[in-house]
Amino acid sequence: MTRGPLITRLGQLAASGEWKMKREALLAEDVRRGPHGFVLDLGSGRSPLLSHLTPARYIGLDLHEADLAYARRRYQRPGYEFVQADFMEAPLERWSGADVVTASAVFHHLTDQQVTTLIGSLHERVMPGRMVFTDGVAIGALKNALIGLDEGEPSRHPDELYALFPPGLEVVQTWSYVVPFRTYLYFGFELRPVA
Repeated sequence: MTRGPLITRLGQLAASGEWKMKREALLAEDVRRGPHGFVLDLGSGRSPLLSHLTPARYIGLDLHEADLAYARRRYQRPGYEFVQADFMEAPLERWSGADVVTASAVFHHLTDQQVTTLIGSLHERVMPGRMVFTDGVAIGALKNALIGLDEGEPSRHPDELYALFPPGLEVVQTWSYVVPFRTYLYFGFELRPVA
């Protein structure tokens, strides 16, 4: 069943205490710190990143057509594509040379092997100028209930996630915060090639 923007926001508010997800603005700040004329956004959903920045070229990949249709209605312009695809199987080399690849809260939907494979594939096939991401982990007394409700398992702490990345990439954590209801820890980070 597809949830509308209001239902999604109400669910976010009930689980986190955030009406607007602070991580979206923080991810946009991280993206703006470097070249971002061409953004490849994995698991883009309704493309909330575009509420905070306007790159010349934007490719949003997501599995859910309803979310992509919403993003098209809201953000469509020349140079923007909203593609229904599984980023684990999509021909990523099609977007080779992106200034920055982003993904917000998608890693907890992937197995350890998928995380390693995805990052290796991005590094080798897309060869982006930068890779800037966010993810989250459920915490507190409601942790198990929230993990059960999510389409994924937000239980991998930052250091556990970082250990999955292939050699040759340095992790630079840029921010972290706990939501008002103290149910999630969100964190942002950039992967950089080791010099």
